[in-house]
Amino acid sequence: MQTIATGKADPAGPPAAGSGSGSAVDRYFRITERGSTYAREIRGGFATFFTMAYILVLNPIILSGAKDKFGDQLDAVQLVTATALVAAVMTVIMGWAAICRWLWLPGSDSTPSSPSRSRRS
Repeated sequence: MQTIATGKADPAGPPAAGSGSGSAVDRYFRITERGSTYAREIRGGFATFFTMAYILVLNPIILSGAKDKFGDQLDAVQLVTATALVAAVMTVIMGWAAICRWLWLPGSDSTPSSPSRSRRS
């Protein structure tokens, strides 16, 4: 199996036959239709989880040293809460953007239904 962007072979290979293509989870997320496997999705989920856990710790540490123009600082609880809320909202927005075909960059040849293309007769 080759990736579209790089043309290089995918080290995980094609999804195995009968890898849950009939399950409700697979139908909802279209895992096998998109050329993925459950194992690959679980690994991606772990990578995302640990990245977000790292950001939830690191971001408040970085921002806690900043003061506003009045000399006030936010405490760690406020910064962790704000970081978590922004991360959650942006995760939902990026997930939605990933499934919307019309959100591709103008001139992108990977989607034939891009509204940025002018239809000439």
